[in-house]
Amino acid sequence: MNIRPGIGINEIELGMSQTELIKTVGKPDKIISIELINDIRLIYNELMVTFCFSLDEKNKLYFIECAN
Repeated sequence: MNIRPGIGINEIELGMSQTELIKTVGKPDKIISIELINDIRLIYNELMVTFCFSLDEKNKLYFIECAN
């Protein structure tokens, strides 16, 4: 995995839409909506990555969490 701080990982870049992300890496294993902070998280178990989208920022990718 090529981590690019402030930019993204591999071909995934901060600011992408959910549609762009799903086109790139496929359907997520799980989608979680967190109403309290107004965001949506797409979880990819095999990649060990969670992508976070802000509904306040036009549903754009703003945070990537990965585990090793």
